[in-house]
Amino acid sequence: MSATTVVPLEAGRVVRGYRVVKLLSRGGFSLVYGAVRLRDARPVVLKEYYPASLARREGSGQVVPLAGREARLFDYARRLFFQESALLAGLHHPHIVPVLDFFHACGTVYSVMAYFPGVTLQQILRHRRRGELPETGILRVFGPICEGLALLHENGLVHLDVKPGNVYLRRDGGPMLLDFGAAGKARPLMEGEIPVVSEGYSPPEQLVRGGEIGPWSDLYAVGASMRACMEGRAPLSSRRRREVDRLEPAVEAFDGRYSSRLLQAVDWAMAMDPEARPQSVAEFLAAWPQWRREVA
Repeated sequence: MSATTVVPLEAGRVVRGYRVVKLLSRGGFSLVYGAVRLRDARPVVLKEYYPASLARREGSGQVVPLAGREARLFDYARRLFFQESALLAGLHHPHIVPVLDFFHACGTVYSVMAYFPGVTLQQILRHRRRGELPETGILRVFGPICEGLALLHENGLVHLDVKPGNVYLRRDGGPMLLDFGAAGKARPLMEGEIPVVSEGYSPPEQLVRGGEIGPWSDLYAVGASMRACMEGRAPLSSRRRREVDRLEPAVEAFDGRYSSRLLQAVDWAMAMDPEARPQSVAEFLAAWPQWRREVA
């Protein structure tokens, strides 16, 4: 079997009291399933640490690391995944998806998150060909999402994969930040560490060895996600911007369609130099205080 062949758990498989219903999504580091908690039949989301480049699945369901360097990276990242799941389980915020459980099984680690009916912001943007989400909608989504990020940052963590696909809009209207599979401590990237990269949303320091990641990294992704709501697609990636920065500033590209304060905040968050961005959520939110009126 190729190291890049990802084999998900089959429907009906029971893992530590949770029955897998179906595969919901897959990424470079994890698989996400819809599942049911057996003790009370509660629908949940089950995330399995399964890095495609570092491990394979055996017929028994076990996730087995490859040999050598890949095995060492697998073990290191598995420990981080478990430690960070434990920390996230202790965080309670209305705009962060609750972690209900976390455990070792099948040679890897799992986290269990609450399930809420709703859609992702990406699904909404997909149906709006030109983007142009109203400013009130952008404010109602990203003000609360930033508040959730602030709690994460206060606990020394960064999300590292903020994007419309990881912003969930519950049927009650409340936005929620999803997918903490890339979350980790604010730190320089280690040698050999494989960062999660979402083209158009990941900041430049997330693409290079030794890049200093922190709250400013998440804020770049927030600014890029807000801009995506304005034009209906991901912005020019920071990888390409490092070569030649052809990204037109938001204050010029969307002049007259959105308030200047909001556009200036987006450009500030998307500065290529991390030190030129807001360094905290509080600093960023202060640049567009009108969001508080929309969520009051």
